Amino acid sequence: MKRMKKIQVAILSDVIGEEGIEMFNNFAWTEDDDKDKIQEVLHKFKDYCMPRKSTLIERYLFWERKQTEGEILDQFVNDLKTKAKNCEYGDQTNSMIRDRIIFGIQDERLRERLLRKSDNPTLEKVVDMCRAAEASKKQLKAIKGEAQVDAISKKSHTKEHFPVAQTKQKKFTSTVSKPLHKLYKEKTFDCKKCGNNHKPNSCPAYGKKCRLCQKPNHFAKQCFTKKRIHEVENFDVESDSSDNQLYIGELKVHTLESQNHSKGDNAWYSLVNIKNKTVKFKLDTGAETNVIPKSFFSKLKNAKLQQTCVNLTMYGNKVVKPLGGLKLSLKTQNNSQSSDAELYVVDFDATPILGLKTCSQMNLVKKLEVVKKQNENVIMKSLLAEKEVFHGLGKFEGQYHIELDPTVKPMINPPRRVPHTIVPRLRKALEKLNESGVIVAVEEATDWVNSLVIVEKKNGNFRLCLDSRDLNKAIKRQHFKIPTVQEIASQLNGKSLFTILDEKDGYHQVELDTESSYLCTFQTPFGRYRYTRLPFGISRASEVFQRKNMQTFGDIQGVHMIADDMIIAGQDGQNMMKRLER
Repeated sequence: MKRMKKIQVAILSDVIGEEGIEMFNNFAWTEDDDKDKIQEVLHKFKDYCMPRKSTLIERYLFWERKQTEGEILDQFVNDLKTKAKNCEYGDQTNSMIRDRIIFGIQDERLRERLLRKSDNPTLEKVVDMCRAAEASKKQLKAIKGEAQVDAISKKSHTKEHFPVAQTKQKKFTSTVSKPLHKLYKEKTFDCKKCGNNHKPNSCPAYGKKCRLCQKPNHFAKQCFTKKRIHEVENFDVESDSSDNQLYIGELKVHTLESQNHSKGDNAWYSLVNIKNKTVKFKLDTGAETNVIPKSFFSKLKNAKLQQTCVNLTMYGNKVVKPLGGLKLSLKTQNNSQSSDAELYVVDFDATPILGLKTCSQMNLVKKLEVVKKQNENVIMKSLLAEKEVFHGLGKFEGQYHIELDPTVKPMINPPRRVPHTIVPRLRKALEKLNESGVIVAVEEATDWVNSLVIVEKKNGNFRLCLDSRDLNKAIKRQHFKIPTVQEIASQLNGKSLFTILDEKDGYHQVELDTESSYLCTFQTPFGRYRYTRLPFGISRASEVFQRKNMQTFGDIQGVHMIADDMIIAGQDGQNMMKRLER
């Protein structure tokens, strides 16, 4: 029997493929587990593949479930029962399903009836009432459908009630089962008053006044007088890009508050003269062009609006199609600066915007190329004097010892084949690591031999890592908490200056003792090597490296680290320089 179990496990390992074999090798087995028992092996795969379910998420999905349009009640109830199995409601399961049915059904009148029940109905009673209501509604629809067909067929023979040609009578009678007044209401058409497609007698423009001609019952976009305001010509501008799209950071609609520009508004504004008219423009260095509203453009005399295929993209990727564009001469209020600028006209009351190009041409904004720092020369000289910091490979104080579980047997992995095209580059990478002392050649026998993993960086160089899956199972974990990005971001509140540092060659700055170095022996086409520094691929390397960083830099206020990335934050320049000096 035991031999049969081993055969079953062997057959399974033969058909699950390479990824399945890797999963099987990474399973953690206890003394009570039997690796040769097919049921336990399948149980391990099930625990690995089946995601852990969150009760809170399952309950959220349960309470968000509503009956969709056209969904049968039984489908809705069965889905709720399925979702409730993972919610762990216990004895309250039926009452929870009942409440969700009442709150989630489409029929509002039925919901009101159920809520008025004072006898606290059970789940079965609620389901029966909903089924009865659903069945009666279907029967009423069937009865109405038959009556409508009879009514239309009778009227179709009488010309005074249904004056339609005889050839169209038969076709209409055989395909439609609705009264004539309903068919008329459902017919839609393109309205010339509002520009939308809607049913008769439901135009949203009815009773509204046009902003252009002040006449009633139509919108400005459909006004026939707007075409006579300005002559329209083609507008070919230099700023038209190949994709015919320009970015506009923000277009605010005028209100009483925004026109007065309250004290809380931190935006920059400037008065600009256009054809003897003064306009208050918002200076937006993030905008690629200039924008004015149609209300201001209509006041300009002898200005010709020209057609354009450019689209304006606002914040949030909202695209606005301008009415057109034009070229005008802009001058500052004191006439000291001027510029021939391209402006686009939008069909709503937006804040006039001057983009980066025009702001620079009129000297309204300037780019500061150099920022002077306090004691810059002194600090730079003192930093550059520390030559060992900027040259070669750094090293933390002390050595790291890899502690193993003695119950795990050592493993010797065979060398992997390397593509012939990358062999010369691999040799150079190994020679570079050997020269810097990160690896050394091994001649003697070792208990552990790992495979080599070659990772190509974006710059074309190689990063050599250990495939230490077997070794990682034997390493005892030294628990050390690594902060998350959210935890560090919460500590940056109130800071205004930041410096980002990246520690060179990260893990290679942690030195291994001799015993641990031999554990990190690996195979290459050119022989065996061992790491004298902490290699990439060790499962506990991130925790070890984080602890070394905290021991070295953790006592400095305003310094935060995640692995080899470091951020230094301060409230002002003087405070920042003191931290950099440390």
